[in-house]
Amino acid sequence: MRKDITNFAGGISTKIDPNLSRWKNAELTYNFQFFDGALKRNVAFSGLKGVFSPFFALADNLPASENGFQQGRIFYFQKYDFNLSKPADQLLVLDDNMQLFSVGLYDSEPEFRSLDFTFTSLPTSVNYRYNSKDIILFSSPTDGLMMWDGEGEIEKIESAPKISSMAFHYERLFGISSDNPYELWFSDELDPTSWSVDLAS
Repeated sequence: MRKDITNFAGGISTKIDPNLSRWKNAELTYNFQFFDGALKRNVAFSGLKGVFSPFFALADNLPASENGFQQGRIFYFQKYDFNLSKPADQLLVLDDNMQLFSVGLYDSEPEFRSLDFTFTSLPTSVNYRYNSKDIILFSSPTDGLMMWDGEGEIEKIESAPKISSMAFHYERLFGISSDNPYELWFSDELDPTSWSVDLAS
């Protein structure tokens, strides 16, 4: 579903009942910046655990990369192995060539491995449990929405729009269109792979 919101000219109103407010008014706003319409989670690393210490000793084991890892990004994939009944969290590292690597935080001998996927622009990511399985979703303004379960290949969600920023709220994935920063999309409930457009205005 897609809903166009041209602006929030009405600002934030705390005196009007939310059920009576117009589209241009907001009672409260979270994870939203007015100047670019970006949805941001801004959750920093905390309580990061693994079998190795110190964590940054892994920097010595970064895989060979043509341009290195000076401008890349690190993503935290929170994953649980239900077969072994233990955490299986991973770090995903994007190198300067936009190529994605992963390493298991609980591996006895952690090593980075290439996921054989290269982005064309910097992505954002969110964790989600889909069909009783932990997944991580990536989206960039030029590559579209990608999904990975930590084991197989990275899959592209063809029905999804190209998203510049995204966040989960009440089991739906919300995203700002990379083509139009005033355009807000959201997925079907409990299914971030379904993006049917039922209403547009």
